[in-house]
Amino acid sequence: MMTDEKNQGHNVADKWCDEAALYYIREYGEHPINRLTAEQAQLETNDHVLDIGCGSGSALRAAGEIVTAGELIGIDPSPVMVRVSQEESLCHPAFPRMRFLLGGAEAIPLSCDLVTVAWAINSLHHWQDIPLGLSEVQRVLKSDGRFIVVEEIFEDRIGMTPEEVLLHLTKAGFECLDHSEAVADEARMNVFVFRNLKQE
Repeated sequence: MMTDEKNQGHNVADKWCDEAALYYIREYGEHPINRLTAEQAQLETNDHVLDIGCGSGSALRAAGEIVTAGELIGIDPSPVMVRVSQEESLCHPAFPRMRFLLGGAEAIPLSCDLVTVAWAINSLHHWQDIPLGLSEVQRVLKSDGRFIVVEEIFEDRIGMTPEEVLLHLTKAGFECLDHSEAVADEARMNVFVFRNLKQE
């Protein structure tokens, strides 16, 4: 999600009111970083992909061009974003294998060990409880599954630094496989690839 707001303790419903959700969709819903994430995720045709904070669903639509046999699942705490992601994806060839669900990272509405690849594209810093959210990612992610974290680099505003991302993820039991910078539409991003270390 392309916004520089810091988590200030607001509840999800207040933070993502309809007006804010529609603004995000209008300004950032089709941001190139969404497609870039899907293209660089080394997806397989039968992966089961989870997008946490899916916004308008554009990253999953890009993933659907690669994942032709698996499932594509998006969750978002905003009912407006869930509705728009469904509407925008209706004509996509992968739509029969897509699900867009209302929910946040802290209570992912999926069964255990379902997902092979999960990502949070500029949404980690919005989570209300990052340790709880990461425990939920571990729960739904298969052992050795990959979790991709993308966080925008802000020059004049406070964002989530690479050190903060690494601290949260390693403390939660993820192994960092790769960290790089990417540029999309003049936005600079830190891109992390983590491996889930939980045991079956």
